Amino acid sequence: LFVDAKVEGRVLTNVIRIPRSGLRPEDKVYTVDETGTAYTNSVKVIDANPLGALIASGINAGDLVITSPLEKSQINLRFKVIDADDPSRVLIVPPQPEQDEGEEKDTKNKTKRQ
Repeated sequence: LFVDAKVEGRVLTNVIRIPRSGLRPEDKVYTVDETGTAYTNSVKVIDANPLGALIASGINAGDLVITSPLEKSQINLRFKVIDADDPSRVLIVPPQPEQDEGEEKDTKNKTKRQ
């Protein structure tokens, strides 16, 4: 038999939906800032299923969520960030570390002098 039904539910406001791969164990989400530095965020999860997770707090709209595999030991490292929907689009290139004082780089010969 077929039935026409109307199911009422809660309207959720001020929530963020992220891909399920962005939700880590213990309700953690890894994000990256404008310098490419990764951080751990404790979040409040409203719901999660294989397609995504609804987050009530702990991250903000516009935060860049890391969805690729990442070990806890890699937090606070700097990463090059690409768009998951368009891998040819680079979103963040981390700044290059500055050279040590007293170390010159000869770009023509690619040698270092001390």
